[in-house]
Order: sequence, then structure tokens, then C-alpha cells
Amino acid sequence: MDEDLMRALREDRGVKATALAKALGLSRVGIYEAVKRGEIQATRIGRRIVIPAHVARRLLGIEMEAA
Repeated sequence: MDEDLMRALREDRGVKATALAKALGLSRVGIYEAVKRGEIQATRIGRRIVIPAHVARRLLGIEMEAA
């Protein structure tokens, strides 16, 4: 898995839609469409779609250790 993605998840930051798509083995368009349908919670920051870390962790099926 991408180191930037793992760092964002550890630091509880938002995750770029493209990074999440790559980690899930999906197309970025597929992620954008799932966001549009409301299947994935996300926030738009300017033109960028950002998925909250807790949502990305759930989709990836991982749990982070408590700090």
C-alpha cells in the first residue's frame, strides 16, 4: 500500500480519492461515481475529493492502533 496513504490514515487526515482507488484496485472514476451516489462519504476541497480517514480505513478493512 502507498506510504503516503498509510501516513494519512495514521495521522487521521483525509485521503485523496485517487490514492484510495489505487489501494482498492478500482478506477478513480469508480470512486468518484460512488461518492456521487452517496456510497462513499467524502468532502470536496476546491476541485479535489477527499475521503475521511475513518471511511478509508473501513473501506480498506484495516484498523489502526490507538496512539
